[in-house]
Amino acid sequence: MKAAEQVNTMLKFPIFLDLAGKPVRIFGGGAIALRRASVLTEYGAVVTVVAPSVLPEMAALPVAVERRPYRPGELDGELLALAATDDGAVNAAVVREAREKGILANDASNHENCDFYFPAVVRTETLSIGVTGTGENHREVRDAAQKLREAAL
Repeated sequence: MKAAEQVNTMLKFPIFLDLAGKPVRIFGGGAIALRRASVLTEYGAVVTVVAPSVLPEMAALPVAVERRPYRPGELDGELLALAATDDGAVNAAVVREAREKGILANDASNHENCDFYFPAVVRTETLSIGVTGTGENHREVRDAAQKLREAAL
């Protein structure tokens, strides 16, 4: 069988980025935005959260919070843009702008509109493991990450 015949194009290439000191903008202030901000700050990203309202737990994170809606044209120099609002049209607009500006984007509401998938992260003092799937198998990814966490302890 030829290599091209074996490729599952739904799977994404794993890549590990140095986020230390790099700007990341998250649009949305709910549970998904909170989880993503928490993980990104653990890796040293300089995170700005933009949302009209945010969960109170966001205050415990080292992030800048701008309590307002997304404004087209505001992305400028971020490494990553994450759209995690409860409005699919806003998420799509964020991704569209990010791509126009060469910024990698993730749309939490639409796995088909992502330049990268946000992985389930398993982290120890010396290891960083990311687990992702096709975007349609969240339980499988969660279970695999949990098994890796248990094995890494």
